[in-house]
Amino acid sequence: MEGAGQLIVQLVWAIGLLGIATGIALWQRVEDLLGMALSTVRGALQLFVLSYLLTMLIVLEQPLVSLLGIILFGIVAALLLRSQLAVKLPLLPLTLMGLGLGLAVPLIYVVVFVLRPAAWYDPQILLPLSGLVLANASSGGLIAANRLIQSLTYNTNNIETALCLGNTATAAIAHYRRDAIRAAILPHTTALSIVGLGTMPTLMAGSLLGGIEPFQAAIWQLVVMLMSLVATLITVLLLCAGIQRQFFSQADQLQQW
Repeated sequence: MEGAGQLIVQLVWAIGLLGIATGIALWQRVEDLLGMALSTVRGALQLFVLSYLLTMLIVLEQPLVSLLGIILFGIVAALLLRSQLAVKLPLLPLTLMGLGLGLAVPLIYVVVFVLRPAAWYDPQILLPLSGLVLANASSGGLIAANRLIQSLTYNTNNIETALCLGNTATAAIAHYRRDAIRAAILPHTTALSIVGLGTMPTLMAGSLLGGIEPFQAAIWQLVVMLMSLVATLITVLLLCAGIQRQFFSQADQLQQW
């Protein structure tokens, strides 16, 4: 009970920050105060629900339960990615496959070769890593998908000219596909190049708050960043292939959505 009481006190004081933000907004005559309050309430509720679910999964500590938790994360990430596409293409199955494969490859590698936990299904390892990597991979996948969709929509003349000259659909859009992939991984490569320079990464800061030694926290941060890079690349490759199939017929004819 003492621990629960302390958490409530911390929550009350944390909400006080909203009061400070509200005061600044009023001072600057920003009118969207209701939106700010509703966003805070929604975010808090979502975090509490997630905390409750994670607590149950960690307490159960069963392989099947951990895998079901990861699958749930993947489904939510895929649905969010698909809902934000510039064009509503029927890509949900491929998105699920891309995120699943994109997560599985680096996660298995890290569990087997890097972390080597006593139990491979340890939910305190699998669930946080999966959540972080899926979030980053879905963000990169969305960037690449929308970039490629826009390129195929607004460069029809160039693409059709390339097709008329005898190029396959894959060759005709190779430049646009590379641009989409570069756009997707740019946030990751930029983050890797500036990490630790004047700012502290979120995961590392959270690890330090949790009592982890700085060097170990730095390793965790690097592991997650590299996992996210690999997961993003795999997800993007599958999404780009799926978008190409939607925009071209089997006879390599360009079709618009």
